[in-house]
Amino acid sequence: MEGVARKASNKWLLRKTRKSKRKRKKKMVNLMILFVGMGGFRNVIRSMESLARSIESLVRSTIGVARSIGSLAGSTMGVARSTESRARSIESLARSIESLWFGNAHACLAHSVEM
Repeated sequence: MEGVARKASNKWLLRKTRKSKRKRKKKMVNLMILFVGMGGFRNVIRSMESLARSIESLVRSTIGVARSIGSLAGSTMGVARSTESRARSIESLARSIESLWFGNAHACLAHSVEM
C-alpha cells in the first residue's frame, strides 16, 4: 500500500513540476512580450511628452498675446482719456474766446450807441 501511495504522490509531484515549468515558460514569454511592448510604449510616452511640451508652448504664446492685447487696450484707453481731456480744454478755450468776443462786441455796441 505504501508503494502505491508513493507512486501516486510521485506522479502528482511530476505533474506539478511539469505545470510549474509550463507556467515559468509562459511567464518568460509574457515578460518578453512586455519588454518588446515597452519599446513601443516608450515611444508613445515620448510622443505624448512632446505633445505636452508643444501644448505648453502654445499656451504660453497665447498668454503672451493676451497680455499684449491687454496692454494695447490699456494704452488705447489712455489715449482716449487724454484725447477727451484735450477736447474738454479746447471746448473750454472756445467758450472763453466766445465770452470775450461777445463781451467786446457788447462793449463796442454800447460805445457806438453812446456816440
